[in-house]
Amino acid sequence: MTISVTQEDICNGKRNSNNNCPVVLALNRQAGRGHSMDFGIYKKAGSKIHYFRTPSKVYEFVILFDAGKPVWPFEFELEPASPLLAEIVRECINEFHLR
Repeated sequence: MTISVTQEDICNGKRNSNNNCPVVLALNRQAGRGHSMDFGIYKKAGSKIHYFRTPSKVYEFVILFDAGKPVWPFEFELEPASPLLAEIVRECINEFHLR
């Protein structure tokens, strides 16, 4: 699935926010609500967590955006991670949020 981060997403995004950064705003608009960024991109649906691989350009965008540097609209492909990687990330997320 191709995700397009628009200028509107950038204008409405909040720095240092896992739930309101421009990438998450774009994801929620195009792929349904409930996405977040932490150890990558994930969507929590009830007790299940779906993890997606994040291209490096997404991380680069978020780092620049959070630092207050200029960023521009862009697109990226959202692909589910392998089942093993997804399980490891789920464990890390659950452990992190239990603290």
